[in-house]
Amino acid sequence: MGKNPLSSRPFWEKINKFRSKKSSKLIPTLLANNQELSTDSEKGKFFGEFLSLTFSSNSDLINNKTDSEITDFNSNFFKSHKSFIINEPISLKEINVAIRKLKEEGAPGPDKIQNIMLKNLPRTCLLDIKELFNRSILQARIPKEWKTAFITMIPKKSSPLNDPTNYRPISMTSCIEIYGNKLESQKNFDPKLTFNPMVEDIKKRCNSRLNLIKILLNKKWGLNTYTLSNLYKSLIGSILDYSFPCLNLFSESNIKRIQAIQNSAVRFILKLKYDTPSDILHNEAFDKLKLLKVSNRLFELAEKYVGV
Repeated sequence: MGKNPLSSRPFWEKINKFRSKKSSKLIPTLLANNQELSTDSEKGKFFGEFLSLTFSSNSDLINNKTDSEITDFNSNFFKSHKSFIINEPISLKEINVAIRKLKEEGAPGPDKIQNIMLKNLPRTCLLDIKELFNRSILQARIPKEWKTAFITMIPKKSSPLNDPTNYRPISMTSCIEIYGNKLESQKNFDPKLTFNPMVEDIKKRCNSRLNLIKILLNKKWGLNTYTLSNLYKSLIGSILDYSFPCLNLFSESNIKRIQAIQNSAVRFILKLKYDTPSDILHNEAFDKLKLLKVSNRLFELAEKYVGV
């Protein structure tokens, strides 16, 4: 058979995907208002009426005239200020990066284009898509088809399947529109304002400098604790201090991720065990290295420069 026999696992994974698509996923007979809904048209009509009542728009908050004026203003502004470009045009490289992030099993929307089709498009088609997105940005308009979606009802967990109120709607938009969202999220800073991309960038920069400290910890010619402490403050602490205006907006979980970088450095510099409790680690960092916890350091900087 050879040293590296081919595995049959990928083949059976594909087969099992097809096998998993059973009729059990279909919505059974529903009971609504003491009536049985057995046909697809009856179920669809009921769900349509139910969703229209649940998710009815608030007409008081909608002004079609104002909305149209804003859309036209944005479009005319970018047409008359062609040199005023907020973002660089989308490149083919960005198209390829975004398309790799799409899930192959994603369900198609009204355009009936599946993700696996997008993943296998030739270069000429990708260039056309790039032109489509760039033109959409410049004209400040998107196709109407991207604003529509197929609605499918998914049963809630541990709920009777014959009760129509125990279903929640899932919108299946056009895959090409989802593709555009992938481009937006990777091109702009952070659409959801989670600051996760910034945290990842800070971690990447700090970890690369932390590797330098590890090298200088060589037993034969390693630097002393005082020098390593100053080196940490210069190489890594400076990055955190420079970012403190944004760090103050981070969630607690992201602050912990930043704190983990400092904890690693303290363990290396003071030669502490990996399982050293956090409270002991923080006390040692302050007593021997004069390092505050990241959250305390942020408060200190805010108090010093902002006067909070």
